[in-house]
Amino acid sequence: MNILFFIFLTAGICYAAAFAFALAAVKRREAFAWFLFFAATGFAAQCAGIILRLFQTEFASPFANPYELFETIACIFVLADIVSGRILKIKFTELFTMPPAALLTLLPLACPKFSSYMQSHTEGFSWLSASHAGLAVLSYCAMLFAAVFAAMGLLQRRALKRKSADEFSSGLLPIPRLEKFTNVSLGMGAAFMTLSMAAGIAAAAGASISPLMMLKFLAGFILCAMQICLFIAVLRRAVFGAQAAKLAILLFAVALLLLAPIELRNFIQ
Repeated sequence: MNILFFIFLTAGICYAAAFAFALAAVKRREAFAWFLFFAATGFAAQCAGIILRLFQTEFASPFANPYELFETIACIFVLADIVSGRILKIKFTELFTMPPAALLTLLPLACPKFSSYMQSHTEGFSWLSASHAGLAVLSYCAMLFAAVFAAMGLLQRRALKRKSADEFSSGLLPIPRLEKFTNVSLGMGAAFMTLSMAAGIAAAAGASISPLMMLKFLAGFILCAMQICLFIAVLRRAVFGAQAAKLAILLFAVALLLLAPIELRNFIQ
């Protein structure tokens, strides 16, 4: 069994444990220290796995196949959560960020081809191809943050509707700030994906386009169009409030589904 399997398994289990202790910390703040320990351990393990993979592939792109892509998205997402959480001083974000981090980390391990893919050598990307993939990863991270802030906003609305002010709901940010963070994340996601598509088109210029490559670009264009349309809709207040929050969550769910046609070429080859 590939050592990367056990490294990423450790990271995923640590993220799941971090979520459990974050949940306990809502009532008992002393449990927060254990959350920090498991979150930091999971992040360190995941970084170590990605760095090891880079050494194995002689520093080729860390998202050359679907498994590397998921691990990189999870790693960047956790890092961004740690940094933004400290800067913005948002309480209880770990309750919303650790479950998707654990899922994105552990999901590739469920595929029987994981070990064989991770033992194979990956050819290096051109700088345009690497930019295309890297910007797409940042876009997915931004969409995930939008979904997280949107979920926090929905729970805050639910608490206000029920007129309940427990420690959890009172610790969340006000709805206007959560909406602002959701909208900013949606805008960043749309911008990163637009730049990613531009880099991808430039990288493919002059090359023969296979049907699988056409499918990848079609799925990417659909996702990019959805991101831009939703961002414009929230800016123009065509959708707002709970409806916009639900659409932000739906957008990320659809983005994950679209990874299937986008990465199909890598699975078949």
